[in-house]
Amino acid sequence: MTGKDKDQIDDGFELFLQRQDELSRQLQSLPQPAPSAELDAAILAKVEAELARTVATDAAANDPALPGAAASPLPGFLSRWRTPLSMAASVMLVTLVLLRWQTQPDNPVPLVVAQAPEQTAEQSAEQILPQAGTTATTAAPPAQSRTGSEKIDGKM
Repeated sequence: MTGKDKDQIDDGFELFLQRQDELSRQLQSLPQPAPSAELDAAILAKVEAELARTVATDAAANDPALPGAAASPLPGFLSRWRTPLSMAASVMLVTLVLLRWQTQPDNPVPLVVAQAPEQTAEQSAEQILPQAGTTATTAAPPAQSRTGSEKIDGKM
């Protein structure tokens, strides 16, 4: 975009903002909607009545809206300072925790490793390869098949 094109765009935009371009002239020539005279009169009458009522009471902006209503109590110390005090307490708590954490000595926890009891070569061989004579006597008898008419758990 050259400087001349930019100047033309800027000039057209300025005319638009000042409502002097072709589009603005066409829009101004169209009929504009307007409220009815009765509506204008009703709105103005209501505003005048409201102004007369407020001037007669001489009320300040922070006075209660209704004459019989009690004024709101002034905010107390805690309601005004609740957030700043809680933030200060949080900062103090974090500071104290960090100081306590930094001042503790670095005592490492001792590492305890469980070790199996030492066995001799004969004991480990007996566990792995049992003797031939003990296998026949300790083996369980083969399971017998049951028929439906046999007793189960001693009951019939």
